[in-house]
Amino acid sequence: MKLINLLLRAGAHDDPKPIIETAERTYTRAQAIAEVQALIGHLRQAGVDSGERVVAIIEPNARGLFLLAAASAMGLRLIMPYNLAMGAIAEWLDVIEAARPAHIVAFTQDRALLDELGQRHLAVVPDRDTLTPLPSRPAAFIIDDLQPVPGFLTLFSSGTSGAPKPISIGESLVCARVLSVTQALQFSGTARALLTGLFNNTTGVIFAFGCLLHNACLVIPHKRDAAHWATQVADLEITHLMLRPALLATFLDAVAAQALSLSSLRVLAYGAAPVPAPVVERGRSLLSCQWVQGYGLTETFGPFCWLDEAAHRDGAHLGQPYCIGVPDHTAEVRVQAQAPEQPGVLEVRTALLMDGYVDFASGRVSEPPSWYGTGDLACFDSAGRLLLKGRQKRWCSAPTATRSTPPKSRLSHTSALG
Repeated sequence: MKLINLLLRAGAHDDPKPIIETAERTYTRAQAIAEVQALIGHLRQAGVDSGERVVAIIEPNARGLFLLAAASAMGLRLIMPYNLAMGAIAEWLDVIEAARPAHIVAFTQDRALLDELGQRHLAVVPDRDTLTPLPSRPAAFIIDDLQPVPGFLTLFSSGTSGAPKPISIGESLVCARVLSVTQALQFSGTARALLTGLFNNTTGVIFAFGCLLHNACLVIPHKRDAAHWATQVADLEITHLMLRPALLATFLDAVAAQALSLSSLRVLAYGAAPVPAPVVERGRSLLSCQWVQGYGLTETFGPFCWLDEAAHRDGAHLGQPYCIGVPDHTAEVRVQAQAPEQPGVLEVRTALLMDGYVDFASGRVSEPPSWYGTGDLACFDSAGRLLLKGRQKRWCSAPTATRSTPPKSRLSHTSALG
């Protein structure tokens, strides 16, 4: 499966329903397709050829989504620092220096970054203020690379070591995770999901293309400030939302201050770091939606382990703020411990895993082991749920005792939706 196929959904081209909604306008599927076609023409005129390696400086808006779709159609390989917002000029320059891309595509309003790139005489493919007029019926869409692209995304993640790790993510992994996560979060054709994540992390891509997959509507926030999202959820009738811990606290403050009920909200997902139980309990007292926590890795392109609403009702998040629930059908997990019932290294075995870490100097991509170590220490509770107990120390000796999740115990749940 390719990302562009989630846009070119069979039988949906003439549907007048909006699939993308911004403060300025809405897009039907046919209009979004035409935008991507025009963008491909713009990239080609700028000298970008199919299959090339490109640093993508994009913002979480409709144009960013269109660039991802165009890259899928052209077979491009996009390179970005993981979860980095605009303004971090030094990090963007480090990525460009390490990757040596064929092109830099800069669809951003960050003038400081654009000026710095210009001063360094780096060739940049700029965005255009307006695209060509949209045809009433788009011509046949041409996909240059019909197969999912290996290394479709390379995300520079510092992890816990502080040293940048270029993580190669295949397009088939991205699409599979879009499906598994949005199924766990109960996306449907009536969903209206707010784009709270970036496009150089997992949440932004999963929510955006998950809406295309399920014929839902992706709503671009009018402001990127989480303090304003509560009123936008109410005004725009948002049904699905994903928040990181710090943003969750800010969001709940705004809900409480304005006494908002947010009756449209069906699912609130949270994760990417442990959330204190009192924060979750406060949220559950304010909002009657389903609460879902997710745990995953950049290397798995999103969550594979979930604490669902039923587990929240059972109080699994209380007293154990690091409870991450159970793995879904996409993964097996095991704990490699020094002794039974003791915390050990959490490992995952899954087909939905990165291609490996990239060495740009040699062009080689290291192949990950069949059981991939997350670096987290964990143990199982009596209900078979995983509890995080900290991070692995470099000096830890090889584990000797193992306990794995039985296949029948795998359930759906959310965590590190990056």
